[in-house]
Amino acid sequence: MSTLRRTIKSLEESGILLSKKVNAKHWKHTKWYSIDFNKLNKVADNIELVEKRTNRCVQNEQIIYTNNIYTKDTLVSSSKRIKKKNIFKSLNKEFDSKINKLIEKRVDKKLNYKNKETASKLSNEQLKKVKEMKEVWNKVFEYSVNPIRSYMNKSNENMLYRLIEEKFEGDIDKWKKYACKVNSSKFLMGEKKTKKDFKASFAWLIKEETVDKINAGEYGIGDRELDINNVSSNVEAQKEEIIKTADKKITEYVKQKINDEKEQKELENYIKNEEYTEDSDKYGIGIHVQNIGSYGLINNPDNKGILKTIYETYIVKKYFRRSRFKIREQLREMVSKQMKEESILESFNLLKNIKDSLNFNCIEKNNIDFLTYS
Repeated sequence: MSTLRRTIKSLEESGILLSKKVNAKHWKHTKWYSIDFNKLNKVADNIELVEKRTNRCVQNEQIIYTNNIYTKDTLVSSSKRIKKKNIFKSLNKEFDSKINKLIEKRVDKKLNYKNKETASKLSNEQLKKVKEMKEVWNKVFEYSVNPIRSYMNKSNENMLYRLIEEKFEGDIDKWKKYACKVNSSKFLMGEKKTKKDFKASFAWLIKEETVDKINAGEYGIGDRELDINNVSSNVEAQKEEIIKTADKKITEYVKQKINDEKEQKELENYIKNEEYTEDSDKYGIGIHVQNIGSYGLINNPDNKGILKTIYETYIVKKYFRRSRFKIREQLREMVSKQMKEESILESFNLLKNIKDSLNFNCIEKNNIDFLTYS
């Protein structure tokens, strides 16, 4: 068996034997083979299979091997080529037939799926039910910091209607329970550390195979509190989301509005010329220069990380006239002020509104109200 494996591998590497996995199921590892007759013929032309002939006169003389042709003295045996093209063609024909059947099967499957999804247009009553599905789902995720929002459009409304009829017996309450199951899973909500930071999408969650698995209790269903029961904690989490959004928008603003190369050069000159001694060290650079030295700070690769942090602080303070820390502090004060007379649920919705409409404007000399929201 090992000899056979080595032979097949050798033929694959030489390109004579072509192999491929073309199975519809990802768990099937069956390999299909075909033969490249052009390469086979080239190899056959270069191979001489020699019949052994003996010369009675020199029977005991030493055999001399020369380039796959062995001789006794000067006698070279005649060569004979063995070709089995008919057998190979037959095998290849059978292989091609199987491949074509497999391709046809996969094409039919795709067409059936497409026809299934583009079925007859839903009636007004059916569309109303799909709309209710969307609203019920979003209600379950209303108090999520990072919700999985449902949606309906022409491409998924048939799927949604079929899903509730076939998987939830047309019962909207069962659909709501399914949404709650999703909301109760850290993995599905993207709160579990994974290699690719997985978070379930609505399109994936309405696939029939996904529904079956979730209803069977897979994906850690029940390992987190429902957001509707955890609004107080989510209010605090939403505050931090606002801070993160602010940081992100600051970075976006900086990238859009400044010439990075020019600003870095200006910072280097600022450090070299010790300008921080003349402006009361408003960017907080003096302490770093004192410990490292201006030359080492700018030119030593080991200090690249420190210089990057200094540069970010320099840019934010230069354009926003305050540090990131101060911006965060002001945001927290603003949020607390807005929430003072609101209930917990109203506070959460207010925070969502602030987060979604957070915006930074270019700073003008007399304008310190850099933060606007509606």
